[in-house]
Amino acid sequence: QKMNMSAATQRSRILLVDDAPENLRILSESLRADYTIMFAKNGPDALRLAIGTPQPDLILLDVIMPGMDGYEVCRRLKEDPSTRDIPVMFITAQNEETDEATGLSLGAQDYIVKPFRVSLVRNRVANQLTYKRYRDHLNDLVHERTRQLVLTQEATIHAMATLAEWRDTETGAHI
Repeated sequence: QKMNMSAATQRSRILLVDDAPENLRILSESLRADYTIMFAKNGPDALRLAIGTPQPDLILLDVIMPGMDGYEVCRRLKEDPSTRDIPVMFITAQNEETDEATGLSLGAQDYIVKPFRVSLVRNRVANQLTYKRYRDHLNDLVHERTRQLVLTQEATIHAMATLAEWRDTETGAHI
């Protein structure tokens, strides 16, 4: 089956989360031509926007923020069934190997170290969104096939019961 083209051509929504306005500006300017941009300057606002309608298709998340850091935001996103499938990409100045390992172990799909190249971020964002579209499409196909299987099972059971009633009225009365 073909992927729903309206879903493929719909503008993806990206949530940028960073407490530094300059970082939000740079990321926004580099992505807004192709995507709808949402902003949050702290963890609680990011979580509120992530569960809102419409939900973001991707979250670019800083690690170092006052109050709730990016790791905690990611942890909460991945624990919540309504947000766990939103891809998270960390964009941070934290550049130790252990920092990246922590971010990825929390469920983030990518970890980009600042200062970053805009072209690199744009390509990685596009790759994550393409992957998400295909994953969502596959999930839709699985749900549809499961629904069809349930309908087939119900029709089979009904047909067998009707056949039993027709062939043997005594057994049919018990069914």
